[in-house]
Amino acid sequence: MLEKLLILQRGRGEAISEMAGTVSHISEMSIQIAAAVEQQSCTTEGINRNIAAIGIVAEGVEKSCSKVKESGKYCISTRSRAGNTGEQI
Repeated sequence: MLEKLLILQRGRGEAISEMAGTVSHISEMSIQIAAAVEQQSCTTEGINRNIAAIGIVAEGVEKSCSKVKESGKYCISTRSRAGNTGEQI
């Protein structure tokens, strides 16, 4: 009878040790997942900042293109007027 109790206690001890190992492994995995989530969050924030910066640059390019277009129209208009003036003389 005492021998059976010792065997049961040993089995319980082994089971408890196995459960503790599993809980420890799950805890380590949770820490790794939390670290990965933090890294992804930082990466996403960086991407958002870059997209905002690209938007600002694109607005500047658009304004510059508009100015170039207007300058081109002015040059064409001035050339036409200069050409007409030269013909009148």
